[in-house]
Amino acid sequence: MSHLRPGMNADQKAAALSDGNIGALSVCLQLGSIDDYYFRLFDKLNVTGEAIYLLFADVCGRDIDKTGLMLVACDTGVNGLTRDKLMHAINNRGAGVDVEAIMDQLMKIANTNEATRSLFRR
Repeated sequence: MSHLRPGMNADQKAAALSDGNIGALSVCLQLGSIDDYYFRLFDKLNVTGEAIYLLFADVCGRDIDKTGLMLVACDTGVNGLTRDKLMHAINNRGAGVDVEAIMDQLMKIANTNEATRSLFRR
């Protein structure tokens, strides 16, 4: 079930996705300020509440750019990343996912695809 409804502003989207977790709210607001696309990815992948914060803190080493890019990688299947694998990593302090290999693969894709390049800030 979608956490987002038409007409919600960025603060409302962040609050809905964070499920009352202040760390998740902060992550949502940071990514949402980069691009509204990240709100849609959290919702589509059903990564909400504490899982958002754990993705940021445990899987991505508190790197907001990596956090957003991991959502992109999961949505597009880069390096075979699925929602199940992402959730396993979230629930197991990053185990089972090679974040740096995924970042490298995304960078290769971005270097050959102008549309994807805009998602990279590093």
